[in-house]
Amino acid sequence: MTTPSSLGYRMPAEWHTHSGTLLSWPQNAETWPDDRLPRVEKVYINIIK
Repeated sequence: MTTPSSLGYRMPAEWHTHSGTLLSWPQNAETWPDDRLPRVEKVYINIIK
């Protein structure tokens, strides 16, 4: 049986050196109800900067 590990994939700890980070843009109003979505978008913009 092929496993991700046998294919060379691994899940290092977040503090290990890495070449990039994948962010998924917050867009689901059900996940971010009320007025949270605009505030979360501002936080994401700051993270990206």
